[in-house]
Amino acid sequence: MSGTSVGISSWKTGIVAFLLLFLVVFIIQNITPFQMRFLFFQFSVPGAVLILVAFLVGLTVAMISTARKARSKG
Repeated sequence: MSGTSVGISSWKTGIVAFLLLFLVVFIIQNITPFQMRFLFFQFSVPGAVLILVAFLVGLTVAMISTARKARSKG
């Protein structure tokens, strides 16, 4: 049984690596600056920064959600 879990683990690692590579390529291709407005502020931000921030916010929310589920089960 341990061989199966190792196979699944490496399969998941491969998918995560592919998705991270996809994200990096996407970020590199979108470095054009965007004009952002928030309330009374206006500033220019590269698209790569916006994509990276959105990714990190999503990752943080997913990690918090997973931790809460694990804590409620245990």
